[in-house]
Amino acid sequence: FNPDKAYGYGGSETLAQLNQQVADLYRKEIVPCIGNGLCAAIYTQVSDVEDEINGLLTYDRKVCKVQPEPMLKIAAALREAVEKGDLNAAVDLGMMHLNGVGVQQDLRTAYELFTRAAEENNPYGLNNLGHMYDYGLYVQKDERQAIELYQRAFDLGVSAAANRIGVLYMGTDQTARNVQEAVDWFERGAEAGSIDAAKNLGRVYFNGDGVPRDVFKAIRCFERAADLGDTGVVAVAVRINTEVGRVGDTTCEVVLKQTVLAVEGFHLLEHTGARIHGD
Repeated sequence: FNPDKAYGYGGSETLAQLNQQVADLYRKEIVPCIGNGLCAAIYTQVSDVEDEINGLLTYDRKVCKVQPEPMLKIAAALREAVEKGDLNAAVDLGMMHLNGVGVQQDLRTAYELFTRAAEENNPYGLNNLGHMYDYGLYVQKDERQAIELYQRAFDLGVSAAANRIGVLYMGTDQTARNVQEAVDWFERGAEAGSIDAAKNLGRVYFNGDGVPRDVFKAIRCFERAADLGDTGVVAVAVRINTEVGRVGDTTCEVVLKQTVLAVEGFHLLEHTGARIHGD
């Protein structure tokens, strides 16, 4: 860490000034967009890293730059929007309560807000309510109900919902294993723009998990994920295509496995709960 070479997307002289800038950012740029369909916003990074100082925490994690008070005021603004009937604000506020961001974690409130939005066929209300049934958050775990909600969300444009349906159909303690159904949903999700669905479909073909093993289909799936914007699989697609032209299927398969292990790790896709056999 070199403070003499630090940079960021702007600057503040004091913590008070920084907190006011964060509050203004939400009030002027984010909250007004909720009514136009904005359902999520992501801050660049949790902590400063080396010479980049855009973090909410300092490099040594000793100072939290953004204090609770402005975030509580932001939550209040969202509540006001919810009370006026803004369903997207209800979903956004529900996410804050679900994850304990800016407010104390409250799964009951999250459930009520998602239910309110879902009853009006808000796609993200449906998807997030499905997530709660999927994982048994506040409600009893019910994957059949989750799948029904995910399907409705997908029909309304939430491509990630198809990925989660596919994961469930790969077999769980509640959902009978139906690989063809899973593959169909992964394909639908990938076609609709879900990176995770494209990657999971690639994993199914690479592992031969309930389908004939097909390394080249796996490559095409990883390429699809790269085309959708996943930089983690770009290396897979480029490197494997090079090897295919150079030495053929055997080395291609070895390189694919090594690269996927290195880049993706065959780990859980934490943000969607995606897990398939072979992870």
